Amino acid sequence: MDPVKIVQSHVLNNGLTLEEYFENNFVQFPRKWRKVGENTVEFIVDYPRLSNYSYYRWKVKEGVIHALNGKAIQVTPEFNRHKEELIKRKNEIPEEEMEIYNYIQDSFKKLEQEDGEYSPEKHDSLVLNKASKKYGLPLEDVDKLLVKVERKIYNL
Repeated sequence: MDPVKIVQSHVLNNGLTLEEYFENNFVQFPRKWRKVGENTVEFIVDYPRLSNYSYYRWKVKEGVIHALNGKAIQVTPEFNRHKEELIKRKNEIPEEEMEIYNYIQDSFKKLEQEDGEYSPEKHDSLVLNKASKKYGLPLEDVDKLLVKVERKIYNL
């Protein structure tokens, strides 16, 4: 079976498939699913206000799905199979960068709990702006730091 279809058809705890979840939550943004290589699946969202695309990545190996980055793990924590590796890579990141990254991730979680769902249109700019102010960094630098740390943690 096609890896994209395997990932799209996974049913979340809320009863929606991943495909339905993403369609409901990202309807206002350009987005697409794509297969990368033989087994990697990406869902890509283009946020006009941010300099980078948002990528959600999974790998399908022998019918088993593995989340490959933080965004995919947030949506499908049941596919986080690499915790020990992640901990090791996190420990290699400078403490200041991890502090900012953790602040951003914690802020996303709080807003998602308060609102009952993740809303990129509402949450992304709010969280990144708060982090920018809190740490005295330009918004672009906070955005780049988030991407840089995720790439390091998730070995992308």
